Amino acid sequence: MKKAATARFNALDRDHDGTLDRRELGATVTAWQFKQADLDKDRTLDKNEYLALVEIDCAERMAMSPKAIWRVMLRPRGDHDHHYAAPVSHG
Repeated sequence: MKKAATARFNALDRDHDGTLDRRELGATVTAWQFKQADLDKDRTLDKNEYLALVEIDCAERMAMSPKAIWRVMLRPRGDHDHHYAAPVSHG
């Protein structure tokens, strides 16, 4: 998982500055997830913050029942009551 997440980080880091801002992440994470992952509050995620976010998100999804995962993934995007978001592929 770490290798794939690192490759995804590198692909998303379009300006190659070693961090991801909200623009680079697009819809891949919610605003809530971004705020929680941005530990140093610099409005960017460095590679370690991003990898921790991916690890937590994966663990939380694994703890959910398959029915709950589908319910979350298929909900309207405007629903901010829950912090999961369906992954969006940009490639």
